[in-house]
Amino acid sequence: MLSSAFPEVKNMRPRPRIIFWLTLICVPLAMVALTATSPRPTGAESPANTPEAAAEAAPETAKAAAESPVPAGEEAIPRKEMPTRESFLTADRELPPMLQAIKTAWQEHTVERTQLENELAATSNPLAALDVQRRIEAAAREFELQVLRIQADFARSEGRIEVAERLEAAIAQMIEPPVLPPPVERSAPATNR
Repeated sequence: MLSSAFPEVKNMRPRPRIIFWLTLICVPLAMVALTATSPRPTGAESPANTPEAAAEAAPETAKAAAESPVPAGEEAIPRKEMPTRESFLTADRELPPMLQAIKTAWQEHTVERTQLENELAATSNPLAALDVQRRIEAAAREFELQVLRIQADFARSEGRIEVAERLEAAIAQMIEPPVLPPPVERSAPATNR
């Protein structure tokens, strides 16, 4: 039995003994599981299929292997990149009217934000920097409100009254957030000594 290989285990209490055996068994199993799930080189990534190995094997196929990231015999699948907000709004293409209005607002906001960021970078006075930072935050908030107004206007013009009302309610809540009720005053508990 394994306990003869680990004589100190016989003198352990039951709970540490269980922990010892679980550690002895689980750690190697976890290591095996991790090595089994680690990425292994595929046919295209293995050292025998690199462009350098192909150049040694057949010089005429080395150029084709170096230029093509796709393994021989397979077709390349075109990959579409997901557009970012900036790339979507700055792309030159025909946009629907609402998105065109949002794009115009975004471009105006970008110019204003860039000017404020340049002003912030040139400011050495901490109080002036704080003022510029607050103006940057106000500009971002105003842009958000402008986008919501554009969406509400287009929703109302398209006959989506409920959507327009929800957007206008969100605008009103951003302009004047709800006032929290004053805290409830509580008397101190009586102490009995």
